[in-house]
Amino acid sequence: MKCSLYVLTILSAVTVGSLTAQQNIVYHDDTNPAAGNANAFPFGSEGVRIQQVFPGSVVGGPALIQDLFVAPRLDRNGVYLESEVVYGDFEIRMGVAATPFTTSWAANIPNPTVVYRGPLRVTFRRDQWSPLGLPVPFVWTPANPTDDLAIDFILWDVVDTGAVPPDVNGYFLDVYSSTGRTIPRAYRRGWTTAQPATSAGVDGGGIKLGLLLGDGNFVAHGGGCQGSSGLAPRIATPAGAWPQVGGNLVVQLADGPPNSGAALQFGLSFTSLGGIPLPIELGIVGAPGCYLWHDLQVATPPLATDGSGAVTFTLGVPSLPGLVGARLYASWLALDSAANQLGFTTSGYATVILDLSRAGRPVA
Repeated sequence: MKCSLYVLTILSAVTVGSLTAQQNIVYHDDTNPAAGNANAFPFGSEGVRIQQVFPGSVVGGPALIQDLFVAPRLDRNGVYLESEVVYGDFEIRMGVAATPFTTSWAANIPNPTVVYRGPLRVTFRRDQWSPLGLPVPFVWTPANPTDDLAIDFILWDVVDTGAVPPDVNGYFLDVYSSTGRTIPRAYRRGWTTAQPATSAGVDGGGIKLGLLLGDGNFVAHGGGCQGSSGLAPRIATPAGAWPQVGGNLVVQLADGPPNSGAALQFGLSFTSLGGIPLPIELGIVGAPGCYLWHDLQVATPPLATDGSGAVTFTLGVPSLPGLVGARLYASWLALDSAANQLGFTTSGYATVILDLSRAGRPVA
């Protein structure tokens, strides 16, 4: 779902009443991201595919699934690390689950909807739920009260596995089945690179997940380019904050150039700019390693950074029908004349998911 340039331009830097609430997230099989031995997500190499069941009784009936949360354990020989993994081509499908699961993809989800396919950057932190930042929502409308949701993950291409190389099974984990977990899944390894797959089966070792229902989200992705200070600018929002209709969207810059200037940019697409695939590496204009992550629809005037290279910009989010479930993309452009020939550095980008009004959103 996209919003128009009109919607973007009416966002104004004003302070409005902030809503105090918790995001509406439902979890399976528990709410603790640190519980269990490990998790089958994140995947680390091409060819891993998993289909699994998320109980309809947990979703709670018709709902707008705005985002997915995963609980990763980046484990290598007992050492847990934090890292961002860059997927070149990741696919996610959803639909009504068949019962029981088999090794047949088509039989497990007879009528799947492709929720997303394309590049994906995910920052994984130990013992924390990590949002994916889905670019479109999925409308879950089960035909029967007993229907369960099936989610299909396919890793077609991985660009950078970050700090932790995957093991021989294509996962980041030495052990990838949590103690006591009974989440039905069908899996194959080597699926996209070898036919038949190198390994396939059905078991109870599925991925522990959280579903964001109706509410908004702010998902920061890495990829900022190093400035003259040796640090890469980062985009963020205050801990626990997320954009709510009738509230505020607070966007922060950290590790930017000290006592300089920066502009916050917004776009509607992170896949193309006038037919040119995104992101665009800015080495061609004198800023190697810096990227244009999304199209450019509107930007703030230059803002002054403080002595630590930080600045905060606050947007009021009006309550308009056009904002329901909308996605925006945001990034910082920072003035840093000593960093490169262009004289600018860029942060990573953020996926900004705007929520439904609380009076009208589907609830679990």
